[in-house]
Amino acid sequence: MTHEAGSGTLAPPSKLHFNEQEAGALLGPIVASLRTLELRAERFGHVANLSDADAAAIAAAHAALTMVRAEVQRLARPERTAREGGRR
Repeated sequence: MTHEAGSGTLAPPSKLHFNEQEAGALLGPIVASLRTLELRAERFGHVANLSDADAAAIAAAHAALTMVRAEVQRLARPERTAREGGRR
């Protein structure tokens, strides 16, 4: 978000497209980024020399990323929109 000149308040962001967009198209790249982070955390858990506490923190981060990625992936599915009464 950007500040309006001299107002000290945040201006709403400009719309990116004139046509209505679908969540799946916009959430797909977010799912991909989360998957990259998920795989990175998993790899760190296997290859990094960590204390037990740090290994637990990496494992918890991996679990959180896995859960968030799965939820965003679920939200990106087109059938969710129709099933939950959203617009199509």
